[in-house]
Amino acid sequence: MNQWPLIIRDLNVWTEGRQRLDHVNLQAECCRVLSIIGPMGSGKSTLVRCINRLYDEVPGSRIEGIIEINGKNIYDPNFDLFQLRRDVAMTFAEPRPFKHMSIFENVAIGLRLQGMRAGAVIGERVEEALALVGLWDFVRKKLHKSTESLRPGQQQLLCIARSLALKPEILLLDEPTSMVGLQDSAIIEQLIRELSQKLTIVLTTNSRKQAARISDRTAFLLDGELIEVGKTSELFMNPKDSRTEDYLTGRFG
Repeated sequence: MNQWPLIIRDLNVWTEGRQRLDHVNLQAECCRVLSIIGPMGSGKSTLVRCINRLYDEVPGSRIEGIIEINGKNIYDPNFDLFQLRRDVAMTFAEPRPFKHMSIFENVAIGLRLQGMRAGAVIGERVEEALALVGLWDFVRKKLHKSTESLRPGQQQLLCIARSLALKPEILLLDEPTSMVGLQDSAIIEQLIRELSQKLTIVLTTNSRKQAARISDRTAFLLDGELIEVGKTSELFMNPKDSRTEDYLTGRFG
């Protein structure tokens, strides 16, 4: 097993005529939680979107540098994009269930897009994913009904289940609790800790306290620049850069 399945080297990103990331170098350790913190507009979401190549079709975007997944540069022209979609899954800040699909199909859709046809196998993977996020008992009798009966936190768990059904190696979570209540936020945080025993997780968050609670390592971004990265306990207790200390103590952001 690769100790550092995700390695980012000298990443520069431009969108809408503006540089969003400036020479970012970062690694994510296997089966650990890496939190990316920083104020609004610091480049957190841009970074995780680049890891999943979500800017490929965005007009005017430009990306320079290397992002390696298990030693392979995902921006190499010959890189298999379908392999990336299998290995790396992503969940966004706003819960995005497909409202025209049932709860079951919301989880199964990724498997079908990957070419899986065996109904029994799909059913097993859907149940397994829903059980992992703690939704199975709640939805098992209404799998073929709309997602509208789920509260926002449950919808976010459903979206995470959709990602987990693909059995990814890396899970990207872009501010996954920013639009859910406190109770559901605590549930999602506990889930992240449990999942990190088997998955590499990269989490963006605007909550310093959340990063301190659930991450093993933390990276601090400011204006597109990686200011500091290290073990979470060390970064929070003894930051090496004054800008990190100012952010952590609430002087800005």
